[in-house]
Amino acid sequence: MLERAAQAEPTNAEIGDHLGDAYWSMGRRYEARYAWQAAIVTGDAEERARIAAKIDTGLPIAARR
Repeated sequence: MLERAAQAEPTNAEIGDHLGDAYWSMGRRYEARYAWQAAIVTGDAEERARIAAKIDTGLPIAARR
């Protein structure tokens, strides 16, 4: 569903961010970082800072369940 949502609304940073989270949780690290990079392009300053941290370090351990 997230992949379809991201295709339907490619300028929605929140969807791209969540897609990256889902990919990361499934072990698809390359695709997660790609989705996060796409989200940064359209995100506001707060979103860009938060997503940039994910690109650098991945999801926090608590979110990896």
